[in-house]
Amino acid sequence: MWNKVKKQQAVDLRLKQPLYKHWILAMVLLLSISGVSNVLASSDLVMEKVYHIYLEEEFIGTVEDEDDYLVFLEKLLEEEQERHSGLTFDFKETIGVIPEFVFIKNANTEQTKEKLAELLTIKAVATALVIEEDEVVYLAEQAAVSQLKKQIVLEQVEEEAFEVYVHSLQEENLLKTNEEETVSTSSSSESDEREPVHTSEKNDTELELELDEKLINSVSFTTDVESKQVLISPEKVKTVEEAMEEIEQGKENQFYYEVKEGDVLGTIASEMNVSIKELLELNEDLDKESVIRAGDKLQIKTLEPYLEIEVVEHSKVEEELDFDIEVKEDSSLFKGEEKVERKGTPGLQHVEYKTVRLNGEMVEREVLNKQVIEEPVSEIVIKGTKERSELAWPADGGYISSHQGKRWGRYHKGIDIARPNSYSIYAAESGTVTAVTSGGGYGNYIRIRHDNGLETLYAHLNSTSVQAGQSVTRGQQIGIMGSTGDSTGIHLHFEVTRGGSLLNPIDYLP
Repeated sequence: MWNKVKKQQAVDLRLKQPLYKHWILAMVLLLSISGVSNVLASSDLVMEKVYHIYLEEEFIGTVEDEDDYLVFLEKLLEEEQERHSGLTFDFKETIGVIPEFVFIKNANTEQTKEKLAELLTIKAVATALVIEEDEVVYLAEQAAVSQLKKQIVLEQVEEEAFEVYVHSLQEENLLKTNEEETVSTSSSSESDEREPVHTSEKNDTELELELDEKLINSVSFTTDVESKQVLISPEKVKTVEEAMEEIEQGKENQFYYEVKEGDVLGTIASEMNVSIKELLELNEDLDKESVIRAGDKLQIKTLEPYLEIEVVEHSKVEEELDFDIEVKEDSSLFKGEEKVERKGTPGLQHVEYKTVRLNGEMVEREVLNKQVIEEPVSEIVIKGTKERSELAWPADGGYISSHQGKRWGRYHKGIDIARPNSYSIYAAESGTVTAVTSGGGYGNYIRIRHDNGLETLYAHLNSTSVQAGQSVTRGQQIGIMGSTGDSTGIHLHFEVTRGGSLLNPIDYLP
């Protein structure tokens, strides 16, 4: 920097702009001296040049050698650069240099240097990433800021897809440049109307995607993002990795939440995405047992993202097409029974989507095109329409050998089923076994309470295969037909009750 400015009459070393006030003063002095020198041309007096140093337009002192003065300033910067490798430095203050021709040198060079060393503030030259007018992080150079912005974007998109997108933009810019050059060299007789140049966002119809391909259509920061050069303390300059961590952490946002009816600390913490511990630390007048009321205000601190990135991408994927289900009725099947006559097969289609994401979260999805590759095959289901009795037949075939009613001078509480195909006995309906008992007139018997409110009893069994408290299903084998208790032959005595009242089994059996 210094070798570029040392020949100037007055220099703003920070902004590298002339100090016009001092420049005018220097010219006046030079003109005056020029006039005097003509008068004294024949004399032995010799005029010599000195340099007056100003800091923020305040006179500091005079030096007699400009090169020595500039070397001194360079050394101050070099010493700082040695302490902070990888950074460049400059002075925060504006330094002015005014030359003057004098007959007698009255420079105080060393005192001027000492005063400059004491008063000058040396800062690192850095590039600030500015988000919504706030300087968020500082990096050593503009290239580092560009690298940081790329890493931020790569948190939202795949690197390969992003590189393809950047390459396409470069090709479009080249095409735009060629089009502009063509227009600029055209003859004046041609029409002034130009073909529209390509932009970074392609029309949906221009895209030709392969299956499972994803192309980025546009990437943009919806927040205001820029960079600028600043002078700051070197301790504040971060590497790209450190800056990325700070950006990912987000910025603090403190506000007050007004308690609504029905709110408790736990629901508020969950809704605000903070822990109850954090909530109590921010509101010291509360503890876990505190009662909050509607209208109370709680201080909340959350972390919000610094940046909002919008990514528009196009993709082409293969998706299944749902098959329809056709239903046929069959009177030979009971209601609730069904079987699949033909299994359905999904179809296939290729779908092109335009997807908009904000910070990785999908906010919009539009179907651009669909192409059916394979039609689905509908499934055919047969459903029964036959009315089912409330209870299933409890034996393997057989016939009713004795009905409910008066018999041999006593009331017969149920029905008897005899001559079955086999001696297996089945639960007439799903339910819970309430009793498995032996002895007495019933001999070995089982009692089952069903979900429909009915209760059934199975008596004179030879053996049982369930236990009290066990759940059984309709048609499950529960025992073997026998002739235990007051019985004259092998048969099943079957009773049905509801709420303790005896019912006629014939009304509930098929």
